[in-house]
Amino acid sequence: MRPSGTSFTEALLAALYIIITAVGTLSLFNGLPTALKAAYVPLVLLAAVLFLCGCKRENKKVSVNYLKQYLLYILLMFIMTSILYVVQKATVRHIVRGYEKLAFQTLTVLISVAAFYMFGRKAMDYTFYGFVLFYLISIALALVKTGFSGAWSSICLFVTSFGNATGFMKLLELHDAVFAFGMFIIYYLLKGVKKNIIPFCAAVFFFLIGFKRIGIAGVVLALAMYLILRKKPKHVFAVSLILGGLCMLTGFAYIAVIKYNIFGAVMNRLNLNTMGRVDLYNFINDYYRIGVTYIGKGFEYITLLMQSVKKAGYLNLEHIGALHNGYLTVYIEFGFFGYFLWTGFWLLWNPVWTKRRACCALLAQLLVTAYLFITYITDNTAFYFSTGIVARLLPMVFAQELRKVEPETHMDEPI
Repeated sequence: MRPSGTSFTEALLAALYIIITAVGTLSLFNGLPTALKAAYVPLVLLAAVLFLCGCKRENKKVSVNYLKQYLLYILLMFIMTSILYVVQKATVRHIVRGYEKLAFQTLTVLISVAAFYMFGRKAMDYTFYGFVLFYLISIALALVKTGFSGAWSSICLFVTSFGNATGFMKLLELHDAVFAFGMFIIYYLLKGVKKNIIPFCAAVFFFLIGFKRIGIAGVVLALAMYLILRKKPKHVFAVSLILGGLCMLTGFAYIAVIKYNIFGAVMNRLNLNTMGRVDLYNFINDYYRIGVTYIGKGFEYITLLMQSVKKAGYLNLEHIGALHNGYLTVYIEFGFFGYFLWTGFWLLWNPVWTKRRACCALLAQLLVTAYLFITYITDNTAFYFSTGIVARLLPMVFAQELRKVEPETHMDEPI
């Protein structure tokens, strides 16, 4: 049954978007092609046609505002990338790879804005339904591969070992989607758990299937910040800037700790399993340095390096293809100033822009940013496709139109 007040056309468009989201996200399942992401293109084209035809939708002003803000980020990335390719005399393969990755980042922006323009505040819910459908299909595909007995054994090991994923559960360790479900938890927390208990529990369930420990830490931090700030909206902006500045500096200190092998020494001393990260950091150590004169290697340098290096004694670098560390990745590829430009955009400029243009989205923006920047410590979420769509969409559904609104009059109201 379609929601009351929703026309048949709107319901049909919503169903189509849910299916598109599920199909596009299926590119994450092992063995399925990345080209499935192209399923999102019809949505973007349809939204563009409606916009250019002057279709009056209540979400138009907010959509245009966020489109400009997110495209400013893409422009920043494009300029930094292009300058580095010229300075570093990058190979054609490197340039093509970098611009291809940048094109996917642009697509995440267009998808999130198109979804909000089409569906407004319901866009996040429809996206969630699409992700749930995707995960249900993934479970079915995993069962076909492992069988019921293999799946049961894998589930038992996963539960008794507190997250050791093999076989069936390994197939469901779909990193990009798992981190997206962490943001769905934040969304339903902001929207009101009591009124959305079923989707909230579903988001928690699918999030725990992937069992990303750093993601759990990010959700816990977001929950703590929510409990502290939900009744103090006047402090959200100040907290955003203070924590943003601290995060930039702490992230840089983290890079230095890795560079000078303090991280590896501490991990070895504590006998902690870093899942091969110390080996990765030791490998990449010769390819960058700490200092203001370090300009960076260019977007996607690390991926191409790992694909080309065959070095005995290290992990399967070609298969890994990334550092699993957003801070270090950005620093190596964009350099000292590039790192501070990139982090500064999200941690300082974005809160300032949000306060001026969409003040009621401040708390949502802060929680999502805190969650993501925690995950950057040990994962590649900075440039994940599905994670990027949800991260850009979530603040929009809490945004106001282009007018000055005091946040304390709206912050605690469920949408």
